Amino acid sequence: MSASRFLTLLATSALVLSGVQAETHDIVFANNCGFGTPVLKANGQTLSTGQGVTFGGPLISAIAFLQTGGCGDNGEGCTLIETTLRNPTSPGSGSSTDISLIPP
Repeated sequence: MSASRFLTLLATSALVLSGVQAETHDIVFANNCGFGTPVLKANGQTLSTGQGVTFGGPLISAIAFLQTGGCGDNGEGCTLIETTLRNPTSPGSGSSTDISLIPP
């Protein structure tokens, strides 16, 4: 293979690979209530207490709620969101979010 063909192949490969993007999801809280602490949890672990966070892959079965002192550890007794954030692999798949109220 000549040097020019090799460089062309290398440049083409670099362009193709640079177009591939990894899955990331940014979460930013906007607490307009003036009180409480936003909480983001997944698998029993606290992932954020109000600060923005970026995930370098899917976020599966996470919950978020505003901890005002009256919520349980997993948002019981408060309005919360349940979310899965992931890039779709087929039509109709991917992220989903719902709003729930779990009684104490």
